[in-house]
Amino acid sequence: MRKDAERNRRRLIEAAGATMRESGDDVPMEAIAERAGLTRGTLYRNFPHRQALYEAVLENDLAELMARIAEDGEADPLAFIRRMTELMSVYDKFLVALSDMEDYDFAANQDRMVKALQGPLDAAKARGALHPQLTGEDILLACRMLASPLHLDGEPDRAKALDRRLALMLRGLGGPSPGPGGQA
Repeated sequence: MRKDAERNRRRLIEAAGATMRESGDDVPMEAIAERAGLTRGTLYRNFPHRQALYEAVLENDLAELMARIAEDGEADPLAFIRRMTELMSVYDKFLVALSDMEDYDFAANQDRMVKALQGPLDAAKARGALHPQLTGEDILLACRMLASPLHLDGEPDRAKALDRRLALMLRGLGGPSPGPGGQA
C-alpha cells in the first residue's frame, strides 16, 4: 500500500474510533470522513461498509492494548484490567451494531482478547494477586461489567466510577483494592 493511502487509512481508523467513542456505534460514515479530513470516496475505498470500518477500529484498539500489556510485562493486575475495561467500553458498543452483521467473528475476537490477557493473568495469579481459578473469559466478563455505561454507582466522574468499580470487583476477585488513582 502506498504511504499516502496507508496514512489515509490510519486517519480514518483514528477518526472512526474517536467519533464512535464520543457518539456511540451508529455514527454517520460521512461524519467520520469529515473528522478525518478526507472525502467519502476515500472512506468507502478503504472501508466499503460499516462492518469493515468497525472491525478495523477494533483491530487497531486490540493491537494497541496488546502492545501496552506486552510492555507492562508482569504488571499489577489493575493495569491490564483497567486497559481491558477501557477497550470493553468501546467494544461492547460495537457488538450491538455488529450482532446484525453476518460475517463478524465474535469468537475469534474473544479468543484474541483472552490470549492478550493470559500472560498478565498468569503472573497475577502466581503472585496471589488474583484468584487462581480465574480465567481470561472471567476477566473479560468482569471488564464488561466494569465498563457498563449505566450510572449504577451515581458517580458522574468516569475515572472515579471506574476506580470504585475496580475496588469492589477486586475485593470480590481476591486481589488488592486500588488506592487513589487506581493504584494498588
